Amino acid sequence: MPNGGGRAGRPSTISTRVASGRVEAVRDVLARTANPEEPREVRVSRPSDALAAQRATTSTLGGLILGLAAKRRQIRGQVGGLAGLYPAVRASRLPPTEALATPT
Repeated sequence: MPNGGGRAGRPSTISTRVASGRVEAVRDVLARTANPEEPREVRVSRPSDALAAQRATTSTLGGLILGLAAKRRQIRGQVGGLAGLYPAVRASRLPPTEALATPT
């Protein structure tokens, strides 16, 4: 959507609406599309604040999920370590001849 006020009847601002998965691809060709003769004169600004917030939320959610998965593995490891520790504690309370005896 062009806004007037540019030089020689050219718009000074053009706003575009792009599907979120195509932002980078459109950004790469926007200057050449707006001014094919002098694409370096076109300044392409950042995406909207809503899109930036969506990207930040997505990366934060990914980090949270990875953190929870790592914590789950840590808890499982501790439980497994305690399960392995039980026979050793039990054996330490037995007389040496019984602790070293193999079950028949």
